[in-house]
This record gives sequence, C-alpha cells and structure tokens, in this order.
Amino acid sequence: MRLFKFLKNRIQRYGFYCYIYSWNICVYIKNHTKKRGFRKICYLVVSPVLLVRWGVIAFAEVTVGTFLAFLRKQKESKTKFQDKLSVVAIVKNEAPYIKEWIEFHKLVGVTRFYIYDNDSEDDLKSVLQPYIENGEVICKYYSGTSMQLSAYNDAIRNYKSNSKYMAFIDLDEFLVPCVHGKLLSETIDDILNSEIHAGGIGVTWRVFGSSGYVKKPEGLVTENYLKRAVDNCWQNWHIKTVCNPRLIKEYVSPHFPIYKLGNWNINENGRRLRGWFSLGQCYEKIKLNHYFCKSREEALSKWNRGLAESDVKYDWMKFDQHDLNDVYDDGMLEYASEIKMVLSGKR
Repeated sequence: MRLFKFLKNRIQRYGFYCYIYSWNICVYIKNHTKKRGFRKICYLVVSPVLLVRWGVIAFAEVTVGTFLAFLRKQKESKTKFQDKLSVVAIVKNEAPYIKEWIEFHKLVGVTRFYIYDNDSEDDLKSVLQPYIENGEVICKYYSGTSMQLSAYNDAIRNYKSNSKYMAFIDLDEFLVPCVHGKLLSETIDDILNSEIHAGGIGVTWRVFGSSGYVKKPEGLVTENYLKRAVDNCWQNWHIKTVCNPRLIKEYVSPHFPIYKLGNWNINENGRRLRGWFSLGQCYEKIKLNHYFCKSREEALSKWNRGLAESDVKYDWMKFDQHDLNDVYDDGMLEYASEIKMVLSGKR
C-alpha cells in the first residue's frame, strides 16, 4: 500500500510539473523570439522532448489515473457538503453590478459566494454587507496586482471541503442552466457523473455586445444587453470552469485548472478539454453569458482599473472584436424581472 501511494504521488507530481514545464518553455520561446520563423524552429526543436513527457503522462492517465478517478468517485458519493454549488470571483470596483450578479446566481441555485476584494475603491463592502451577515457571501480583502490565480488557489486551499462544486467566474459572466426547470447543481451533477474522469466542466462563453449603447443605460445588465455573437465565432471559444475543488492541483489560467492524475475538464457532452478553449460550442445544458463590452463608457471604466489576471491593458480593438450584436437573445429577461422584484423588496 505504501508503494502504491508513493508511485501515485510521484506520477501526479510528474504530471503536474510536466504541464508547467511545457507551458513555461513555450511561453519563454514566445517571449524571447521576435521573428515568427525562428520561433517555429524553436518549437520544433523542443517538441520531441515535450512529446515524450506527454506520452508518459498519457499512459499513466489511462492506467493508474482511471483507477484513482474511480476511487475518488466512490468517496465523493458518500460525502455530505455544506453547499451544493458556490462561486468564486475576484472583483474590483464592481459595486454597481454585484447585487444583480448575486441575485441571478441565487435564482439558479448558487448558495455561497467567495468574493475576493482586489483593492476596490467604491462602496463594495457596504453593498455586500447584508449578504455577509446572512452568510451567503464570504468576503476577503485581497490586495495587489495580477491576483486572480492567487485568489482562486486560496479559495481551493481554504474552502474546497465546503462545496460539492465551485464555479470560477467573473462579475461580467452569468452561469446559466439551459434545461428549463433544472438548477445549475443538478445540471452539473448530470454532466460530471456521465464521465469517470470528469473533474470539471469547461463552460463556453456566449459573448454579448454593447447593443449599441455608448453611455451606461438605466436598469440591469440582463435586461439591457440582449444582442450577442453568433454561436460559432472565435470569441465564444473561451471557457470558464465549474469543478470539484478537491480534485484541483492548482489553477494555472483564469480559464482552467490542473487536476489530479486521472481527472480533467470536459465539455457538456463529455469531450475532454485540454486548455482554455472549446471548439464547437455546446449550449444545450449549460452556458456562460459573457457581457464583455456593455456600453463603451462602462468598458472604458473597466479597462482603466486594470485586469485581475495580468498587467496588460486592453485597447479599443479588443472592444470592437467583441462588440458583436448579430443575434437578438432575450433569454435572460425572465430572470431580470425576478431580480428586479428582489432588489425592490417586493419579493
């Protein structure tokens, strides 16, 4: 038994550091080669080493990994959790939006929110105070730049035993169940129980544009921005992850984590996802409405305060690339009416 545990831990560590090694070497080549042709040659030179490493891991995944995934499924089936589904987010100056975001996710079955306050200068704390007092929100002050991954990993370390599932999303993203009458947790259960290796779901974006607004309109995000991109555009390739946090080794991207050996991200149809994207969008069971742009005024305000995951500044080309208003989509209006009733105190 000790030998098995030793081998399991060694393989898991090797798999994790293999990924980090491959990721870092590719980033290093990209950052230190100016000419595209020379960069391709560098990739070709290192590719045999990376392929051998990945071959070892692939073999371990279908042998030891399958057995470990089976054992974890058995253990999880007997465990009781404080929350079925919680959401983790790092925020900065989001006071005008956070009530709507919380109330929407409560409607679809989220029962706990882990909010990391990244140096907000608005009245975020006072807006959150009622939710903090009733226990729905755990708010943690988290100062510094480029703190998103650090916040995600802090949530996994400290709160992974509290929730059966955790979603890691932003304040401009709304996680929506597509099957009428089903809560998010029920949908997630169905998807993750369908595949023994499933550690989490990579939920694809549905990018919404500005709907022609230049200034911030009155009312809710979910009632104002009703025009989006067509499903098969590249802007919708991105994913965010809903996962079993006890299977996570570490978050290495805002879009996806590295799992313990034998588990990985899948899409809603059970297909394995190996990175931050999913080709061939699926919106039959679950989707992530991404209000990337909102109005030009709001976009400018967001970009001026910086990004949570890096020091990179957006420019207006980014806005124009995502300001897609090709399809009228009023699916969120049914939620907007209920949210307004809650916020007005009528419910």
